[in-house]
Amino acid sequence: MVIFGVALVIFVAVGVLLAWPLVFRPPEPLQDNGANHAMFNERDALLDALSELEQDFRVGKVSQADYQQQKTQYERQYVRLTAAKAKA
Repeated sequence: MVIFGVALVIFVAVGVLLAWPLVFRPPEPLQDNGANHAMFNERDALLDALSELEQDFRVGKVSQADYQQQKTQYERQYVRLTAAKAKA
């Protein structure tokens, strides 16, 4: 019974030591870069639009010609945004 108690105390102590940095670490301040945030949102919007367009095409809401035209437009906008970010 004594061995069980000692093992339990050691187990709890190790658990506390391992969890301490995770639980009690002060949060790091977030760095808000407005330009990257706006670009990220625009890229997300384009990817969402592409996904929605793909779904609409698969269920027959969009013709193949319209699908190709819109897909090309979204892809070009995405490439421009990605290239602009790479230059920055």
